[in-house]
Amino acid sequence: MITPRTRASKQEREASILELLSQGPCTKFDITKATGITTKGFYHYRRSLKGKIYVQGWTIPQPGWPNTPVYALGDLPDVPRPVSEKTEGRRKYRAKRKAKEEEKRKSLDRVKENMRRYRQRLKEQGISPRTYQSPNKRKRTREPEATVVDPWISAFFSSTGGSR
Repeated sequence: MITPRTRASKQEREASILELLSQGPCTKFDITKATGITTKGFYHYRRSLKGKIYVQGWTIPQPGWPNTPVYALGDLPDVPRPVSEKTEGRRKYRAKRKAKEEEKRKSLDRVKENMRRYRQRLKEQGISPRTYQSPNKRKRTREPEATVVDPWISAFFSSTGGSR
């Protein structure tokens, strides 16, 4: 068996991985710890050992960590990665948000359709939609207030020759 500090060739490393897996299924952490291969290096060896090892299942090494593959000897197809609870929750949230946006879009479509019918009705009556005002709309213009002039001021300014 190769220890982590031993320099070894690719064939020796592959042989040590197969020997370790012959004892039973192992995670990538077990394999990298026993053989001294880095995690990224192990994936290189996994590709070269395709057909000899496969993913038997998935495990969570510690709470909060992602699923980790458990490797075993054999030529079976890999077990697909399970969907995490977080991913399922995200899918539900996205579906809920999409349904809400769809409802908003339908509501706006109804408003647009009503406006289209309203303009069509005005056009049939020969009224321009830009100038038409609803008869129920209150006019906002105010009447100008009458100016009250004090007679004494009027007399003063008329006697001095007008206003300055």
